[in-house]
Amino acid sequence: MHRFLRHILFFLFLYSAPAHAVLDGPNPKDTLKAAISYNLARFFTQITEDDASTLRPLVFCVYADDPVAQELRTMNAARDNKQAFVLREVTALLSFYVGCDLSFIPDDIMAELSLYKLAASGNVTIGATEGFLEAGGAVELKQVGRKFAFSVNLQALKLAEKSLSSRVLKLALEVRPAS
Repeated sequence: MHRFLRHILFFLFLYSAPAHAVLDGPNPKDTLKAAISYNLARFFTQITEDDASTLRPLVFCVYADDPVAQELRTMNAARDNKQAFVLREVTALLSFYVGCDLSFIPDDIMAELSLYKLAASGNVTIGATEGFLEAGGAVELKQVGRKFAFSVNLQALKLAEKSLSSRVLKLALEVRPAS
């Protein structure tokens, strides 16, 4: 009986240790969403008729309370100063409408924003909510089996006056044309 209890305690300890490690660390899905968004951000460009010498870094906005923000903050800190964008954390939803070129829109605030109006303000929106493209989003991150993929709404990119590298578009799960 004593031996049996030791085995039970051992297995309880064994199974509880990884659970604590997972709870203390970042959610792997949040890390993956941040990594895909971060890497996609490097391939967006402003469609402009201005002189190419006046190009400025794109501003990537993220909602400060979202777990993806912490992951993006960590990734941004690890990069050199030659990045193609500046990370800006916003605390008020209205801040997404001003001064953002790209934004990661978390599931829980998507319904409170107009993705079409964000695009019209020059903001390329990236999100992982089902139906994100239909709501006017530009890039929807999707889990397909055990992998993440992305779909692109060219109409939203056109409205935001941004373009995405043709090489990246070839990697997309789906590309919806602009009208």
